[in-house]
Amino acid sequence: MKLNWSTLLSAKRVKELSGQSHTTAKPGTDTRSEHERDYGRAVFCTPVRRLQDKAQVFPREPNDSVRTRLTHSLEVSTLCRSLVAGLREFLHQNGVAEDGVRSIEAIAATSGLLHDIGNPPFGHAGERAIAEWYLAKKKDDAAIDLLSKNDTPRSSDFENFDGNPQTVRLVTRLQLLADHYGLNLCAGTVAALIKYTACSTEIDSNIHARSKIGYFQSERNIVDLVRDATGIGASRHPLVFLVEAADDMVYSTVDIEDAVKKGLFDWSVVKAKISEVDDSLPADVEAYIGQFNWTGLSRSARDEALVQFLRTKLIYLHVEAVVTVFRDRYEEIMRGEYDGELLCEGRSSQLLDACGKLAKENIYSNREVMLAELEGRAAIQGLLDDLWDGVSNNQRTDRKSFSYKIYHAISSNYRSVFEKAVTDPTLSPEQRTYHQLQLVTDYVCGMTDSYVIEMFRKLRAGR
Repeated sequence: MKLNWSTLLSAKRVKELSGQSHTTAKPGTDTRSEHERDYGRAVFCTPVRRLQDKAQVFPREPNDSVRTRLTHSLEVSTLCRSLVAGLREFLHQNGVAEDGVRSIEAIAATSGLLHDIGNPPFGHAGERAIAEWYLAKKKDDAAIDLLSKNDTPRSSDFENFDGNPQTVRLVTRLQLLADHYGLNLCAGTVAALIKYTACSTEIDSNIHARSKIGYFQSERNIVDLVRDATGIGASRHPLVFLVEAADDMVYSTVDIEDAVKKGLFDWSVVKAKISEVDDSLPADVEAYIGQFNWTGLSRSARDEALVQFLRTKLIYLHVEAVVTVFRDRYEEIMRGEYDGELLCEGRSSQLLDACGKLAKENIYSNREVMLAELEGRAAIQGLLDDLWDGVSNNQRTDRKSFSYKIYHAISSNYRSVFEKAVTDPTLSPEQRTYHQLQLVTDYVCGMTDSYVIEMFRKLRAGR
């Protein structure tokens, strides 16, 4: 198989791929490509706005200089553009016209902005909370037990619950503009958002592209349509590698910067860890910062300046490395055969590892972070209990009943998608349960960190 940019950049939208007529009003003065219009849709959509109250590392952080998931996503989007800029001449040499490069840049930037919108509150801790809740619920709920026994693919979606397939679900189905096709993005953009190529029953920890779930059973048909339109088949879209690299280089550096701002450790700790790999880099950083007059400023202010400049240097080195590896591996990528990670293979990989170890030892295991995640876990699982109690109960016509109130507390967008899904008279009991479970997880995943805590407390106070 040989991937081709003319199909990889397919501008056919999800609605059109689904066999529906599609017309989009576009003023004559609008000179944007369809992929650039996708970026506009992403910027203005509700899930992106909600990222301002979803944690990057520190949940419900009162310090407004510490990054949220929104700040993180903006930074990833910006670096995606930088990576494409670094590859512009190379892409021209490989037959991609300037209009094509513009589309590649727009798709990469849009994917960087949207890549985390499917994350539940409290990030990876929230993902684990949902999967744990489902596994426990199988033991004491007859309907969920039946689903787990008779429908392995759908049951596996919840056993392996993840924010990446939830992102695909959001952009193709849940975030309604005027119908049930989500943001109705171009096929090329959606393909670049499918980070992993496996459904929940095809996960293989030995193959990076299939090491996690990439899409739910509910979006399998849409994913197949997108794969056909872009020609990627079962492989990754080439831009997935760039978005993944941008994500990794951002969080591996800025998490450390935020931790220093919060006072979890100081520059000396950072310097010691980086010096294990490259003792010249911290020295260069100190020499640069030493040019400025720090009289009257605190030690912490100097530490923050040092770590900010280190972040700048590290990202510069990472960008160079990723661009080089993408060029070197280009033929494999375009054959759909490459299964590595650009950043991990690059010459800055040891610096990436050093930052990862520093974060693991001093940030992710921090007591404050862990306590916040435990609070989030209790709220998510408690809220799922209450929502499931209401949604799975059939007394939704009785306005006085708990189930009626719970059901109508859920966003009308999510209820609309659910009601459309369950109108099919051929649905099995297991399929109906699957859609009910998706209704409650869709609602919870759409919540911010603060809102899930608030909602849980309100429901428990009213029981």
